[in-house]
Amino acid sequence: MTIEKWLKNLTYSPDATMIFSVDKGGDHNLVLQVRGWGALISGPFPGKESEAAKFQDSIGEFVVEAIKEKLKNDATNDNPDLNKIFLELIEAMEDQSATLNSFGSNIANICKRPLIKHAELIKKLKGTL
Repeated sequence: MTIEKWLKNLTYSPDATMIFSVDKGGDHNLVLQVRGWGALISGPFPGKESEAAKFQDSIGEFVVEAIKEKLKNDATNDNPDLNKIFLELIEAMEDQSATLNSFGSNIANICKRPLIKHAELIKKLKGTL
């Protein structure tokens, strides 16, 4: 068992205020319990139980999404083939950009803009896959 496998199918249950990992058989395994009800109703939401409940549920949903995003990013960053492709694309664009410099600054600057933009987009995409 790995952390990634254990946390693969996370879900937040507002009724239980718990985060579960759902296995292949549909069983729910407790991962985290979202706490803080007393602090919420005595602090930022005094006398406003429905608002406190919504806020507590938002915390649970946020944690689930954050874990899913971390797992997704880790999986992408651990993919050597994908990393190699991104690095090759960025390197090719940088090579083209350097070649354009030899044609003079005005032409080079006009032609380099899309290359720089594409390299930036590829770097950003690498972080979001």
